[in-house]
Amino acid sequence: MNGIGSGKKLLLTLVFLTVLVSPAAAEWNLTVSDHTNTDGSSIFFSEGQNSIIFVELTDEQGDPILPSDITDASDVIYTYNKSDGSSENMTHFSGAYWYAEFEADQSKHGISGNKAEILFEAQGNRNPNTGTDSGGWQNDTASVKIGNYTVELQDEIPSKVVPGNEVNMSVNVTMRGSSENVNDSDVDAFFKNSSESQHGVDFTYNETEKLYRASVPVPESYESEYMMSIIAQNRSKNYENSYGATTTFIETVRELKGKVQDLRNIQGCETVESGQDIQAAECEPGATFEAVYNVTGAEADNVTVSGYRRNRSSNELENYFEKTMDQNQEGLYTSEIEIPDINTSAYDKEITIKFNVTRNDRNHVDVFPVDYTPLEVIHTGTRSTVQGQAYDLSIQTVKPKSLTPWSESRIETVEVNVTDSEANTFGSYNLSNLTFDDQEMAFEEEIMIPEQASTGRWNLDIMASDIYGEVREADSGFSVSSSEQTFAVNDTVFEKEEEEYEEFNMTVENLVGSEITLNTNVSEGLGDQVNISESVSISDPVENITVAVNLSAFEAVEGHVNFTDAETGYNRTVDLGIDVRSCQFSAGDVCSLTGKWVNVTADSRGNYTEEVIFQNNAEDGNATNLTTEVTGNISDLVEVRDLYTVEDELQVQINYTVDEAGNYTGNIEFEPDNSSSSLVFNTSLETTFEQNDEKGLVTASNLDLGTVPSETDRVQELDIQNNGNIEVQNVEASSSEFSTGLNVSDLNISGGDTETVGLEFENITTEEGQVNISGNTSEGLVSSVISVNASTVENYSAKTSELESRIEDLRPVRGSNLTRTLSEVSDSVEDIEQNWSEGNYMTAKNLYQEGQNRLDWVSNQDNSDDGSDDDQEQDDPPSNEGGTGESDDPDSGGSENSGTGSNQENSDGGLPIIPIAIFLVVLGIAGFVFYESYIPEEGDPLYGILGDEE
Repeated sequence: MNGIGSGKKLLLTLVFLTVLVSPAAAEWNLTVSDHTNTDGSSIFFSEGQNSIIFVELTDEQGDPILPSDITDASDVIYTYNKSDGSSENMTHFSGAYWYAEFEADQSKHGISGNKAEILFEAQGNRNPNTGTDSGGWQNDTASVKIGNYTVELQDEIPSKVVPGNEVNMSVNVTMRGSSENVNDSDVDAFFKNSSESQHGVDFTYNETEKLYRASVPVPESYESEYMMSIIAQNRSKNYENSYGATTTFIETVRELKGKVQDLRNIQGCETVESGQDIQAAECEPGATFEAVYNVTGAEADNVTVSGYRRNRSSNELENYFEKTMDQNQEGLYTSEIEIPDINTSAYDKEITIKFNVTRNDRNHVDVFPVDYTPLEVIHTGTRSTVQGQAYDLSIQTVKPKSLTPWSESRIETVEVNVTDSEANTFGSYNLSNLTFDDQEMAFEEEIMIPEQASTGRWNLDIMASDIYGEVREADSGFSVSSSEQTFAVNDTVFEKEEEEYEEFNMTVENLVGSEITLNTNVSEGLGDQVNISESVSISDPVENITVAVNLSAFEAVEGHVNFTDAETGYNRTVDLGIDVRSCQFSAGDVCSLTGKWVNVTADSRGNYTEEVIFQNNAEDGNATNLTTEVTGNISDLVEVRDLYTVEDELQVQINYTVDEAGNYTGNIEFEPDNSSSSLVFNTSLETTFEQNDEKGLVTASNLDLGTVPSETDRVQELDIQNNGNIEVQNVEASSSEFSTGLNVSDLNISGGDTETVGLEFENITTEEGQVNISGNTSEGLVSSVISVNASTVENYSAKTSELESRIEDLRPVRGSNLTRTLSEVSDSVEDIEQNWSEGNYMTAKNLYQEGQNRLDWVSNQDNSDDGSDDDQEQDDPPSNEGGTGESDDPDSGGSENSGTGSNQENSDGGLPIIPIAIFLVVLGIAGFVFYESYIPEEGDPLYGILGDEE
């Protein structure tokens, strides 16, 4: 019976101890996230700079705990140096990520920037149907240091940036507590959020400015928030804590932008264009137009248009109108705009039209300049007269674009100086001797030309000003003919666009008021190519004479035509020229009337058309055939016929169809059938719209290969999705930085499907680059670009022979410490090789470097102890704070023994295990002793269990 009783007691004791030692399962998990700015054991910052630490808060299933999931009584807090007892709430970032944001404070670290601890804690209850409660306080601890570098951003970084753009940054790195510049540090930018980490760029030191500068590329993901860390570190320094960091948040957003697409229903304006874009306008008072504004990138909440004019006294812009633009069915914004009548003595002659696009807390402003031109002066009188006759002088002051005359009340002065053909002043006229004709809206005066006046061109110097002091000048004139002169005809040049027969008109003025007959004679230079009737009758004041042109070759010709009055004998010889439309370039008998460049800018998907013009210059008049060929990556976008026939002149429509964003170039070749050369047009198509991610190949935008032995191969699993509705064929991988490819050939992906493949990298020596995943569809090429990062490391397994060789060279040494250290380093060789073979490359590297450091110490100690006794006191060998854990490389992102990682004593989110276990064992032993010494009596509650078994 005693044996049974003892067994029963032993079983009960084991059950009791098991229950006590078994910890309660934690329902929430709180873990400090990996950070880039770490020295291997601690996260580091700069004194007084903004600092951010991420933690991950999940439930027992690994799902994120969000603020909406927990009750108001719950806590997610942190304590910076818990000795001061004050805690702060953490802020939710996204997903499972929460963060603490604070300024690094030296007073909480003691001297020399040694470690301080930040305690992160969470406890509370979940809202109904959202999951389990915390199961008590869950916590994790981060060790933080203040480095010897102070890292300060010198520029105000925008909180919202556009993916793919670059942000210019300048960073000042100084020694902590002084203004001494650090010029030999590695300064890097890193981005991190709950789904990705990205290395931004390395900064370059500017010796003149004493600053580090870089154009930092923004991560490619839209509508995402990132923690951005600027890290300065110098691994070659021989003192500790040669690092510093500052952190902030940025958000990526779609660019909010737009442009003036068109001006419609223009009255009183002319546009200034560059390519297909309208850059500005020139307008007169009272001009109107409909402005069409196109918002690109992000969608707008509102678009307003406003007008401003600059006050010359205050030099400030004054608003004269503002209105909200209407959005039409095409998604464009339109508004009617009127140009006011401006007092140009008080305001500048430029109007500023502002288009303000707003969305949430962002806005984009486009400025559209309008040059204001209120006045023009023109001579509206006849262009000729005869000696002894009156000349009707007529001057109009008008609006420059519409030529609408101003009323007399608008005009302040009009002055006209008349000089004869010999530059003698004939007379001056102003408002005192000019009469305003309300019907003609002109200032007029009749001038009598003397009988003996000089003949030829008389000049008019005209000046007018309005009531606001706006002044305009003009030079004009008229011809005075001899009283013997019976007609007037001027030199003439005609332009032919085709080689075939064509008729033109020459204008002849009859100066005598009665019918005259003119005999004509064409010079030999024009020959049979120009034909004019040998005798023509002129009865009206102005008549046209027909000139027939039939060129023997499509080339310019020139000569003279003599006209003689058959009655009086008065004659005049004038120049007559025939110009031909010149070829831009040619091949065979075909001439291109269009330049060699055909460029298209596409602001949206769809069809675009350009035109080239050909002219057939064949002497026999036969038609010429053109065969076509399109080359370059633009070839799939261009549509032209295979064959064209040019008889006289041919306009060829070139059709472009664009569906995907990109820049496309190539050549369009037209080869005449009678020539060995071709007409080659350089063509390009540039898109200004954003790539539509809903059609094509989709992959991860970033790929981190982690730590990779240099010159080795790696295969990375990759999901490739076709989220279009047509099949993508011949999917392949290419890169200019990596030797890469897919582990499958002839890969085709149907619309909506996803394929998981292996992305192969061979002989990796590059740490940063891009891989292009591309394929072909019936509508063209589709692709996706992946940014790839890797940290290459030397083969430290192969370098263990260097350690073994040094160990042999250092034996024998004096002193037990030195001998023991050599043995320990020798033993670590196997650990290095094992860690390397298991893929723990950074651990192997750290073990190797630790071994070299310890051998350096042995060498130094042995040299300093030369000739001393073996038992003489020696320094202790060096230790390696941080063990074989996280690398000091900011690109490594942490490793196995991180001070804030999952292998910490408290990383399970519960209380410390070892102290609890010891306490429970002691409690169990005490219970066992009590059990053995306690003798129950009848009536005691435990008598039935522990009572006498006999």
